Amino acid sequence: MGFMPPLKTLAFAWILAATAGLAPIARGQSLEERLRDVLELPDLKTRIERAGELLSEPGLTDAAKALLHVTRGSAWRRLDQPADARRAFEAAIGLEGNNALAHYGRGACLVDLDELSEAEASLARSAQLDPRHAPTHAALGGLYLVRMRWSDALESLETVRELDPSNVRGWSGAGIAHAALGQPFDAWRGLARGRELDPEHEWTRSLESRLAPTLFDSAAFDAVVEALEHPERSAAWQRASDRFQAVGEPLYATSLARRWVAARPADRTAQRQLLA
Repeated sequence: MGFMPPLKTLAFAWILAATAGLAPIARGQSLEERLRDVLELPDLKTRIERAGELLSEPGLTDAAKALLHVTRGSAWRRLDQPADARRAFEAAIGLEGNNALAHYGRGACLVDLDELSEAEASLARSAQLDPRHAPTHAALGGLYLVRMRWSDALESLETVRELDPSNVRGWSGAGIAHAALGQPFDAWRGLARGRELDPEHEWTRSLESRLAPTLFDSAAFDAVVEALEHPERSAAWQRASDRFQAVGEPLYATSLARRWVAARPADRTAQRQLLA
């Protein structure tokens, strides 16, 4: 489905600001309490319905209405209804043009709808409004990877790693970008860390298979990871170099052979591999 996680946690932080100055309303609950109840509803369709009901309440600020539209948009997107979700996020933006979360949600929907140029604009706007929101930078980085804009992708994904060192997309996506830019060792480090954080991460695996099937041959990858973890072991560099020679990547094999020679300068086999 793309890049956007549930919005409930972030939305909670907005409730106090969105409802500031409002008097309590019917049923003995404040608007803040009722918004919180809506955000906690496990059934997404019910959440959409209840948020719609709250939108008809008198006295709502534009910020409160925007939050309700964002809530509905998030739920629709999780129900795989990106067109409905997009309309909700755009309604939020119409009420509150500097709503970073609404721009983020709209951008994610546009990715789902394959409207990538508009998606980029929305996500870039969200990042400008809230530069410390790691998921927005991850979404931008993923979009740049799909569009093969490797340097832009790397910049966004390095920002993700700075903001959230445990973000799998930040590490794995940066690894793909490094690979495309001809920086194999940085690529392996990024993907190795991504796999360490989540060995079954679907996004990482799909990018590996789509963008770099030869470079990230699993046996070659495992051999290089071992060598990077134990650079003093010449045998690890030898295995990595041999594997890349076997899969038809002589330039990478030679680069690895240099590390092999550095680890064991007197090894004649390593020297021959380097000269091959």
